[in-house]
Amino acid sequence: DDMLRESAGLPRSRSGHKSLHHAPMSSSASNDNGFHATLPLHSTSGDKYQKEMRKKNAREKNSSSGWKAILMVFVLVHVCSSAYYYNRMKAEREEHDVSLADSGSDSAQNTQTPSHYDLLSENDDEEDEKDRSLLTTKLRLELDEAKRTILTMKEESQVMQMQLKDFHAKGSNSNNNKKNALQQSGNVEAHHSSSSNSNGGIGVGLLVWNYETTGQPIEIKSTPSANRDVALDSRPFFSIVMAAYNQGAYIDETVKSVAAQSYERWELIIVNDGSSDDSWAKASNLMDKYGKRRIRLINKRNGGLADARNVGMRYARGDWLCMLDSDDLLARDYLSRAAELVEEEHGDGGDIATTTSGGHTGTGGVDIIPGCMRNFDAVSSDWCFPEGFSIVGVSHWNKFHASVLMKADLMRKVGGYDPGIPWGLEDWNFWLNAAKFNPIVRFVPEITFYYRHHKGTSMRKKMFAAYLEQTKAMVRTNHVELYEPVQLLHDHETIENMHDDTMKELEKKMQQFPLQPMPYFWRALRRTKKMEYEEAIDDLKIALNLTTSEKRYKWQMYYRLALLHEALEEYPEAVKAINGAFRDAYFNEILLVKHRLEQKVLGDPKVVSAHLVEATPTYWKSEKEMHDINEGTLAGKLLKSEQSHELSSLVAEQMQRMNALLQIATANPCGDPSEPLPNKGEFNLAKNGNFNAQKDYWNPFGSGYNLVHTLSRSGSGPQPCAHVENDNDDASSGFTQLIEINQIKPEPILVKMWSKSKGVSGTSKDAGYSLYVDIWYSDGSNDWGFNVPFNPGTHGWERAAAFITKDRPIKSIQIYGMLRGKEGEAWFDDITVSRGKHAACACRERQMFEPTENGDCEQCLAGMRCFLGDVFDLSVQSVVL
Repeated sequence: DDMLRESAGLPRSRSGHKSLHHAPMSSSASNDNGFHATLPLHSTSGDKYQKEMRKKNAREKNSSSGWKAILMVFVLVHVCSSAYYYNRMKAEREEHDVSLADSGSDSAQNTQTPSHYDLLSENDDEEDEKDRSLLTTKLRLELDEAKRTILTMKEESQVMQMQLKDFHAKGSNSNNNKKNALQQSGNVEAHHSSSSNSNGGIGVGLLVWNYETTGQPIEIKSTPSANRDVALDSRPFFSIVMAAYNQGAYIDETVKSVAAQSYERWELIIVNDGSSDDSWAKASNLMDKYGKRRIRLINKRNGGLADARNVGMRYARGDWLCMLDSDDLLARDYLSRAAELVEEEHGDGGDIATTTSGGHTGTGGVDIIPGCMRNFDAVSSDWCFPEGFSIVGVSHWNKFHASVLMKADLMRKVGGYDPGIPWGLEDWNFWLNAAKFNPIVRFVPEITFYYRHHKGTSMRKKMFAAYLEQTKAMVRTNHVELYEPVQLLHDHETIENMHDDTMKELEKKMQQFPLQPMPYFWRALRRTKKMEYEEAIDDLKIALNLTTSEKRYKWQMYYRLALLHEALEEYPEAVKAINGAFRDAYFNEILLVKHRLEQKVLGDPKVVSAHLVEATPTYWKSEKEMHDINEGTLAGKLLKSEQSHELSSLVAEQMQRMNALLQIATANPCGDPSEPLPNKGEFNLAKNGNFNAQKDYWNPFGSGYNLVHTLSRSGSGPQPCAHVENDNDDASSGFTQLIEINQIKPEPILVKMWSKSKGVSGTSKDAGYSLYVDIWYSDGSNDWGFNVPFNPGTHGWERAAAFITKDRPIKSIQIYGMLRGKEGEAWFDDITVSRGKHAACACRERQMFEPTENGDCEQCLAGMRCFLGDVFDLSVQSVVL
C-alpha cells in the first residue's frame, strides 16, 4: 500500500495527517468497569486523580503547543528579516533623496544640453527607483502577512487552551454530578456496566475530524468576549457556525437574528469562504457592533460549504452545534426552547443522566433538536418535517435542513461534513452518517428557522437540480451499510454516465481535497465507461490506499478493480481483487464474478484463491430468475416504481388524447351538414404559424425572439422560423399570440408546436422549455400553466402536441413558445391551434394534421400510428390498450 502511495505521489500513511485538535480519550485507558482512568470513582482517589490530571494537562499542553512554538519561531524570524530589509531599503532611499537634494543646485547651474550617456544614466536611475519601490511594497505586504499569521496563531492557541479548559471543567463537574446522583439512587454499579452511551458510543471527547480542509485560516478576529469561560454555568452552550460565501447583502440580517436570541449562552463563528464580494468587510464591521457578544470571524480560502463548516467547528466550544447559512435566520426562541428540552431530558444541564421507566434502567438524553421551518422571500410556506426521522426514511432522502441543533458529541462521532461531494448534498450525507448512531430526536413544534428563497436561481443551484440523481448516487456509495447491493450497482451505472459538468466539479474537489478516497472511485467509474481502463485502475488503487481499513465501502473498489483486470485479461490480478471484495461483502454478483474468474485460473499454481466457489446456484442458469430476484429486493421494487411512474405519465398523456378523439368521433363531426368544414388552409386558428409572414401576429416574451432561416423539418430547404437564445439560467425568451376561440359548448382544442434545440440546460422535461398555454373561459375565469414540454439538451425537430379538454367553454388562449430559466438556444416552427373536430376531418387515413404552406396534412411519422389526424406512439399505445 505504501509503495502505491509513493508511486501516486501521495503520503505513505494517512496517520501523518492528524487534526490540529486533540483526540478523544482512548478506550484503552479504561478500567474493567468501563470508566476512563481519568475519572475519579471514589472520593478517596481525589488526590491521586488531581495529580494525574495535572500531569496529563501538562502533556497535552506540550503536545498541543510544541508545533505552534516551532511555527512561531519561524514566523518571528521571517518578520524580523522582513522588517530589517524594509528598514534598510527605507534608509537607502532616504540617503538617495538627500544626495539628489545636495546635487540639485549644481544641476540647476549647469545649462549644458545633456549627453546621450547622461540620459541613459537618468533612465537607469528611474528603473532602480521603480525596482526599489516594488521591493519595498513587497516587503511591506510580507510584513503585514506575517503579522496576520502571528495574530491567527495566537487566536488558535487561545481557542485550544479554552477548549481544553472547558473540556476538563465539564468532565470534572459532569462526573461528580453523575456519581452523586447515582449514589443517591443506590445504583453506582449499574452505571458502571452501562457507562458507554447507548447511542452508538457517542461519548465525551474533543472534536476529531474525518475530513481534510483547505488549510489554515488566513485571518482570525474575535470580540473581547469570545474567550470568556463557558464551563462555569451548567446550562447548555450553543456554538453557531455560519458559512458565508458572497452573501454580504444578508450577513447583517442573519447575525442580527442570532444576536436577538432570548437565550444568552451561545457563540457565533462566522467563516468567510473566500468570498469575492464585501462579505469579509461587512462581517468585520459587525465585530464592533456586537462587541459584547461571543463572536469569532475566520477568513479562509474557498473550499465549499462543507469545508467552511468543518473549519468553523474546529473553533467551537459548545456542547451543542448549529449550522447556519449566511442568508438564513434563526427564530428568536429557538435556542431557549432547545435548552428547555435538554434540561428537561437531563435535569443537570445537558449531561446524560440515568432514568428509570417501568423498572428498566438506561440512559436518557437527546441528540438532535429540529423545529418547523418557514420559507420566505421568493417562496412563502411552513414545513414541519411530517415524515419524522428514521434510518429507512433518511436513507431514501434528506429529512432535515442544515440549521438543526445537534449535540457536539454526535458531530464528533460523525467526523464533520464531506467536502468531496460535487454539487453539494453534504447535509444528506451527514444525516446518513448520523443515523448509524441511532440518535434521539426531540422536536420543537414552532417556527425555529427561516429559509430564504432567492428570486431567480443561481447557476450552481441549476446545476445541482440538473445533476441531482448523479450526486445522490455518489452519496449512497458512501453508505453501503444502508443500501442493498442492487441499489449500489445501479448507482455505479449512474455515476459512470455522469455529465461532463459533474466530472469537472469532481476533479476540482479532488484538487482541493486530494486525500478523500471516494472521488477517485467515482472518477474510476467514469473512466471505465470511456474504456480508459488503465487510468481507472490507477484511480481505484489510489482510492484503496486512501481508505482506512474500517471503511466498509472498500468492496466497491475491489469489485470494480476485478472487472477491469478481467477486461484486460489479467486474471490473477482479477482474482486477487475479487477476493478483496469478498472479504467485506457477499451478494450474488460478487459470488458470480469470483466463480467465473476462478474458472479462468483453475490449475494455475501462481494463483491461490481462498474459499473457492464450489456451489453453482441453479438461478445462475436462468436470466429471468435472476431478474426476478433483483426485482424482489426493496431497491429493485423502488427502481421498478420509478420506471413505472415515468411510463404512467406517458400512458396518462396518451389516454387523455384518446379520450379527446373518442369524444370527437362519437359526435360524427365530418358528416354534419349544419357545420361545414373550413376551406383548405383555414383550419389553423394561429396566425402566421410558420412565420412566413415574418413577425406578424407574434409578440415577444421575455427577451423576445428573432427570425432565422434554417433547414425545414422535411429537409426540402431553408425556411423562416423563430429562434431564441439565453446565455444564462436566469434569462427568459420566446414569443406569444392571443387566439380567440369563442366556444359555445366545451369541445377539444388541439395545440401543437415543433422545436429543435442546442445545449438547453436540464436533464428532464419541464415547463421551462415548452409549448405553454394560458386559458380564459367564457364565464370570466382562467386557468394558467397548461404546457407540453420538449426534451432539453441538443436534438433535431421534435413535436409537442396535446388536446385541451375542459368542462367549460373556452373564450381565448394565449399560446407561447418559450425558453424560460434555461441556458441554451432553440428554434420553433409550425405552430397550430385548431378545433379538434376540424383536425380529425382534415386528413385521410395514415395522415397527421400538420398545417403548413404545402397543405394541411402530412404522412404519418415512421413507427407511429395516425388516427383522426393525431399521432400515437405504438409502444405506449400497447400499454394503454
